[in-house]
Amino acid sequence: MAYSKDQVLDTHKDYKENISNWEYYIRSYNGGYDYMIGQYLNRYNLELDNEFNQRLANTPLDNHCRNIVQIYSSFLFRVKPTRDFGSMAEEPSLESFLKDADLEGNSFNAVIKQAQNYASIYGHCFLVLDKPAVQTRTKADELNQDIRPYISIVTPENVLDWNFKREVNGKYYLDFLKVREEVDKEGGTYMRMWYPDRIDTLYQKDEQEPSIIDTAENQIGKIPAVILYNSKSHKRGLGMSDLTDISDLQKSIYNDYSEIEQLIRLSNHPSLVKTPSVNASAGAGAIIEMPEEIDSNLKPYLLQPSGANLQSIMDSIKHKVEAINRIAHTGAVRTTKQQVSSGIALQTEFELLNARLSEKADNLEIAEEQL
Repeated sequence: MAYSKDQVLDTHKDYKENISNWEYYIRSYNGGYDYMIGQYLNRYNLELDNEFNQRLANTPLDNHCRNIVQIYSSFLFRVKPTRDFGSMAEEPSLESFLKDADLEGNSFNAVIKQAQNYASIYGHCFLVLDKPAVQTRTKADELNQDIRPYISIVTPENVLDWNFKREVNGKYYLDFLKVREEVDKEGGTYMRMWYPDRIDTLYQKDEQEPSIIDTAENQIGKIPAVILYNSKSHKRGLGMSDLTDISDLQKSIYNDYSEIEQLIRLSNHPSLVKTPSVNASAGAGAIIEMPEEIDSNLKPYLLQPSGANLQSIMDSIKHKVEAINRIAHTGAVRTTKQQVSSGIALQTEFELLNARLSEKADNLEIAEEQL
């Protein structure tokens, strides 16, 4: 089967609607350079590019998104999960799979924990269970060469298209999946098309027509991809991120820090207003030399804004942090308040947090059973 360029480049309508949000969430989680190049500061009127870039470089990020995700993960995996493999317990390759589930040295627990973090950030992620297409004569040869299934975590921005089909009994199953596997240094893209009967690997570069590199038979008759939901949304195949509202509050705090930095800078270093003929600088201990014939109305002076707004900005940040704790139900865990909260308030906070963690744990169990 040949593919056209439009078929390869076309994406799901939900992908088009959500790709900018997914990029925003992962940048909010990563922080640092990734967040800076996202340019999430509000730009001033008439602000030049170099001034804006300087402000981006000088503004620190208080990363609440990563902290919230790590708190959820630490609570979920504080106790190692227990699994009952039933009849699979005697499977010889199971032990090596649990020790190295992704063929990169990460255990099954580590892979699931990483997948949970991605699901918390994006709302969901895909777990693809694949096996190398290597033919062996016996099961012993397969075990000796460590040819066995492995898990790949695919984040939503790399799943370009998908489709669910309904069976006669009403159950929905995945009958098409388009995954972007890799982008090489020349700008070419490797893609994999999953169907119930076959798996096509394609290469597409720039405006050229795509070429099929490999076609393999899908021997299990279904697409071995499982969606790990953080929390299910109203759309099939899409989850709800924990960072939906927290990332906006973090961006607002980020802008407040920029205002604080600007206010302190301007308060400590006022602007000098003078005519071109006046020889002066605005540094500490500077000498100002004025022509004798200068008009008294043209004497140089300093423009210094008031720093009275500094406390109100700090109070605004404090209220936004409290809002983040309230949204994430982590007030009892992240609080730095000196006053003692009541036992009922703490108990309610932990119950709300436990309810959210329980939902995440249920979704993890469902994903593992499907795997």
